Amino acid sequence: MAAPLHLHIPSLEDEDSWIIEVKYFAIINDFLQPGSHLSAAEAAAGINELTPMNREAKGEKAEEPISFLLEFWGTISKLARQIPHDHPAQDKMIEILKELQALPVVKVPISERGFLLFWSEMPCLTEDWTEFDIGPSARDHPSKFGKWINRQAFAARLLQAGLADLFHLPTCCFMDALEEEPSPRQEYFECQLRAAVQWIEYSRDILFHSLDNLPNFRTLRRGSLYVGKGGLSRERWDSWEARLRVLAESGTLTEETALICRKAAQQMAEMAVTADVSDEAAPAETATAEAPPAEVLVDTATAEAIVEAANAGRCGSGNYGRGNSGGDCRVDNN
Repeated sequence: MAAPLHLHIPSLEDEDSWIIEVKYFAIINDFLQPGSHLSAAEAAAGINELTPMNREAKGEKAEEPISFLLEFWGTISKLARQIPHDHPAQDKMIEILKELQALPVVKVPISERGFLLFWSEMPCLTEDWTEFDIGPSARDHPSKFGKWINRQAFAARLLQAGLADLFHLPTCCFMDALEEEPSPRQEYFECQLRAAVQWIEYSRDILFHSLDNLPNFRTLRRGSLYVGKGGLSRERWDSWEARLRVLAESGTLTEETALICRKAAQQMAEMAVTADVSDEAAPAETATAEAPPAEVLVDTATAEAIVEAANAGRCGSGNYGRGNSGGDCRVDNN
């Protein structure tokens, strides 16, 4: 059995902590523990009862739906950082989100022209996750490195499950880890490598089958050591695999990190071989990735309402976060 989790949310330690967050954290914490008797469906139902719409239906005063969502996704992000990347609780948290997504759709107006679809569209999840996707720096304490790796592992699971459109994040991670000169701080460089390969471990299928199929990502910035095709491309995928193999055999990494890089490179190669065989057997078929849920908040009025509701995150505004190097990895100036 997996080890028990000791999860905590700093804001819940305050005397004036938000009671709604206290309640949904208790539900999630119970479900994620090994041996919990709570099902994912029961956990999702309990969380859903806490939404502003359901509380208002009972005569309670409630916050704006946007505020609820930003707080909820913020809690999920904080928990993801605390759960080890290979702990079953990461998969269990995905189960909760899938159960929430499967609940009957509730259309919630938030402006004159905009609305949310609870929970089917997972509103604000993609935007909240990318807005705050800023990783540690080489100067940070090592404790932040493990949390960053955990966060990337969960984000990869979100992408593979079709819960969030996060295709640019692995590209940023691999760019930082494999397309730039290694950081002189060994521990930080190995953190970058381990964070990047989480995307291979947990979302390689959807990533590989999306190569060269995402036209909006063709301008993703390339690192200084990479001169090939930009975006999320097969050429770039192959270069990452080759670079991982070189690093794994270089003798410069710890034995554990070298093993992780070697495994990721092998997984990437196996994806390519399988795809090539499939193409030869059925050349008329084109592999496509399952499209993640499309965000419904795209108009200016909606975006303004969101920014006004919470001075963080931009659900539907089209803004994206930064890579762990702190730079905007979406703009290719090469």
